Formats: sequence, structure tokens, C-alpha cells
Amino acid sequence: MDILLNEQLKKLRKAKGNTQEDLAAHLGITMQAVSKWERAEGYPDITLLPSIAAYYNVSVDDLLGLGENRKREKIEEYRNRNQELFRAGKNDERVALWRAARNEFPNDLSVIYELMYALQAQDRKTNADEVIAYGERLLNESTDSSQRSGAVQSLCFTYYFAKGDAETAKKYAHMA
Repeated sequence: MDILLNEQLKKLRKAKGNTQEDLAAHLGITMQAVSKWERAEGYPDITLLPSIAAYYNVSVDDLLGLGENRKREKIEEYRNRNQELFRAGKNDERVALWRAARNEFPNDLSVIYELMYALQAQDRKTNADEVIAYGERLLNESTDSSQRSGAVQSLCFTYYFAKGDAETAKKYAHMA
């Protein structure tokens, strides 16, 4: 299991909008020590971990990146189950599976992407508005080129086949 402390520290510090000096002052250590941690050239003393986690209002597991690892493992479990259901043609169960995943990880765009595709397979016409909402969200928030490409394709087909809106479908087709 990877410890991602350096990445987490950078991410948390930037999200909070503070500097390495701010964290160092809070902990009573040098800015150079914090810089060293962020460059993965060392780790803080274990006794500092609860103070660092409290400063950023996260758990020690999340600070170490272990929460991210658990999240990836759980999403991989969802993907494996999805493959089983896909092969069995159980689209209703796939939608239920990805809805559960979305409830657990509401801001994970890979989960949104999978839910969008499961909804299309279940019934593109009935689920058109939801597919469109997820496709738009992916275009607005995702930086992953395959997610963005899949969203464009889904939007194009959903507008054309489910909504009967050829003009909007063309707009998305030109994005592809």
C-alpha cells in the first residue's frame, strides 16, 4: 500500500490556501521540514501526524493517502461487479450498483461516468435527462480525455435518439 503523504500535504495545503510556512508555524517546526515532506524526501515525526490531520480537518488515514487507496479499491470492486452484471445483461442491477457507488462517492467523476453508461444501457429514452446531466457534468468538471470523449458521445446519441434533437446532437458531434 502506497503512502501518499507528500501528495496529500500539497493538495490539502493548496485547498486551504495556506503556505508551507503557515503549517510549519502551526507545528512549531521549520518551513524547510514541510518542504522536505512535500518533496517526498522525508516524513514527519509520527507524533506530528494527528496535529497535521487536525490542522487540515482530515483523518490521519486521509492525510497518508490511505483513504484514497481504500476508495480506489472499493471503486474497483464496483467495476468488477459491474462486469458480471453487464455479461449477464442485468442493466437494472447495474444502475442500482452505480447509484449506490454515487451515493458513497458523490464527487468521483469515474463513478458518474459509469452511472451515465449504465443508465443508457437500461433505457436511454427514459433516462435521457439524467444521462444529459451527467454528461454535462463530466464535460464541465473532468480533465480525463476518455471521460470527456465518452460524455460527448453519450450526449450526441442521447439528444439524437432519445430527445429527437438533431441540432443539439450535431453540436456535440462537432466536439468529437
